[in-house]
Amino acid sequence: MSRAKQYRILTPQIIHETIDGEAVVVNLETGTYYSIDKVGAIVWSCIDHGCSIDSLMSHVAVLCEGDRTTIEQGIQEFINNLEKENLIGSAELDSVEPANEHAYPVFSGKKIPFENPKLNIYIDMQDLLLLDPIHDVDESGWPSKRQKAEQTKK
Repeated sequence: MSRAKQYRILTPQIIHETIDGEAVVVNLETGTYYSIDKVGAIVWSCIDHGCSIDSLMSHVAVLCEGDRTTIEQGIQEFINNLEKENLIGSAELDSVEPANEHAYPVFSGKKIPFENPKLNIYIDMQDLLLLDPIHDVDESGWPSKRQKAEQTKK
């Protein structure tokens, strides 16, 4: 993998918010929601701010104590999981805004122990999330209802 590679969050179907060091992520197409904390929330924040993989790895190594190889392997596995869940995708390097390094989590002077980032997956509210009427509108938004496939073929 190219170290200059970047990822982007697959908006608009993925919405997210980070509160008190925990990222909460919702896939509006599947109704699955996720929580990411600790090192995973740092990685998510770096991706959200346009960080390259090389920059992301360096940033986590500054914030966390642990072997650099272990850190890189744990982060790569986490990124693979984010891709598998269709939360992030490769970004075209010309189309991504430069990373805003001031938005990254700041080093507080004490390193945190590195733990492999974990993506917690929840499907218990899929039915409720998919009932949301936002799924029934077209690109112009509410109140324009999406046409059924049968109606558009007529």
